[in-house]
Amino acid sequence: MTNENTRDLQRRFPRLSLSFKTIHSSKGLEADHVVLLRADAGQTGFPSEIVDDVLLALVSPEAELFENAEERRLMYVAMTRARHTLTVMASNARPSAFVTELKTDPAYAITTEKTEAEAAHVCGECGGRLLGVIGQDGRTWYQCEHIQHCGNRAATQTLTSQEARRELGVSQGVIVKLLESGLLPRVEERTSIRGYSRIRVQDLREFQRRIFKSVVVGETSGDMLTIAKVCRAALLETPDVLSALIDGSLEKVSAPFDHEYRIDRLLFNREEVVRHFLNPRRTLGGMDGSKILKQRDAATYLKVKTATVPYLMTVGLLESQVVANPVIRRKQSVISVTALDAFMEKFIPVSEVAAQYETHTNVALEALRKQGIGPIYDDCGTQVSRFVRRSELAEVSLDIPKRPKRNRRRSARPA
Repeated sequence: MTNENTRDLQRRFPRLSLSFKTIHSSKGLEADHVVLLRADAGQTGFPSEIVDDVLLALVSPEAELFENAEERRLMYVAMTRARHTLTVMASNARPSAFVTELKTDPAYAITTEKTEAEAAHVCGECGGRLLGVIGQDGRTWYQCEHIQHCGNRAATQTLTSQEARRELGVSQGVIVKLLESGLLPRVEERTSIRGYSRIRVQDLREFQRRIFKSVVVGETSGDMLTIAKVCRAALLETPDVLSALIDGSLEKVSAPFDHEYRIDRLLFNREEVVRHFLNPRRTLGGMDGSKILKQRDAATYLKVKTATVPYLMTVGLLESQVVANPVIRRKQSVISVTALDAFMEKFIPVSEVAAQYETHTNVALEALRKQGIGPIYDDCGTQVSRFVRRSELAEVSLDIPKRPKRNRRRSARPA
């Protein structure tokens, strides 16, 4: 998980406290929920399967009774950091010795995601199971259990999504979108215990053939754009552009002689892209005839702190929509004035209540709580303005002394 993923989780769940630690650095600490990563077998697994040099036995103390005793104690430290739940992430094909012990001993009452029978792979040709076979290169290849009767050996040759994206010249995000759109079929679906998909080599070759069927090779005329630039300019995803190419909507597409059937080497005519994708297009200022505002402008409209509007959108109190910003040519979340007015009809900022009584926001908030009126949310930090329901203020009079005005004396300036 990257720092960007972590920041995104913190924005979506403000109360979430997420930290990454080694087992050694977590000694003496606790957390409600603990996730132990990469509990796999192998030389770099946990426990490690690297065999010590025989010379170390001459200078090492006497061996302990339990196997992997030192790492076993470390595993105990990791497991006892959790107050409520412990999740151990391990490979289904190569679980570590510790994971195997936990799963096979009924005393631990371990809950797994799915049984092997439930996770069986299905052959796309005959409906039989696909059985994993470890190749000489260490990768897992799948073949049908009825291979002698199924007869299609090419159908059993599959690639991981990572291998497929290297052949297509696209990122992992793009290959996921291609699989989700159905343009590129996959042998098996992603599940809660398998974060990957396998693609038949035959399906990948057919997908490449459909893309390059009408592409002119070697000729480039006019102002040409790569598919990445087309997506940025038209605010589209790669499957949208490829669908237009496959169905014949885009005709002026070319590629160099060494294209190797890679998507990133396609070149699109700028005029054709503008004509097909950008006319007409939605603009930020006039969608459906209603005025819409950016998040910062919406905060000004509500007279609240800037971070308040994204928070209201996250918790579902403020309805937003995604439109194309014609200036930066990016998709952008915006809020209509109608939605802001509807929200303000129901709620009022605590800061506005404080202004009415000429006092501080915290003083007004405390007075509201004494009357049994609490904010609609509270665990939001100091950067988010709080709101209360207008209906609760209808027949309530707050006894709040006005804040005395300060008489500031100006000091004389030195001559």
